[in-house]
Amino acid sequence: MQARILISLVALTATLSACGGSPMLSSSVAMPADAPGVQAESFKGVGGALKRQVLRKFTERDADHNKVITPEEWGIKTADDFAEFKDADDNGNGKITLDEMMPNFFQRANAWLKLRKPARFMFNQIDKNNDNLVNRTEANEIVLPGVEEKWAHFAKSKAKTMNKSQFVDFFVELLINGAAPLKPVAPTPTPTATPAPAPAAK
Repeated sequence: MQARILISLVALTATLSACGGSPMLSSSVAMPADAPGVQAESFKGVGGALKRQVLRKFTERDADHNKVITPEEWGIKTADDFAEFKDADDNGNGKITLDEMMPNFFQRANAWLKLRKPARFMFNQIDKNNDNLVNRTEANEIVLPGVEEKWAHFAKSKAKTMNKSQFVDFFVELLINGAAPLKPVAPTPTPTATPAPAPAAK
């Protein structure tokens, strides 16, 4: 599970660096073809974004909310699904806990390295007035889901602007989790039908 999350980020950075224009910017901002692929500055911020993604996926799969995922809840249908489940099941007991799904230190470090320079590059591109801050208007240049929903959480200053470190955390959160809530919402359990009462004996 953790490896697939990181692989998806690497694939994204490769796509961006191969394109002359970024799909994450409106047409008014051009990204040169030799721009670095998207990376992130704050190690803690990257780790937090990855953990939120894993927590959301865990919550979605833990259908009975008993804090473990069974093979049935994982939805094993192919050999790859089975291999993925076994890879996440660290202790081999046939169930997956949230701790087993969480990325370890080295996986978070790898994501941090993969996500750093391009997030800084994006900051420099949209900081139109070169004040080393990004305001809400400048952030409108980012074409990614979640900008509107998550701006207030990361723009912590009274002026509702972001410095470079805050922006990097914000940008990485958008890359990894999009518009998904910062706190996962447990799926509503499907109500079970109440059996009809037996007819009274005559």
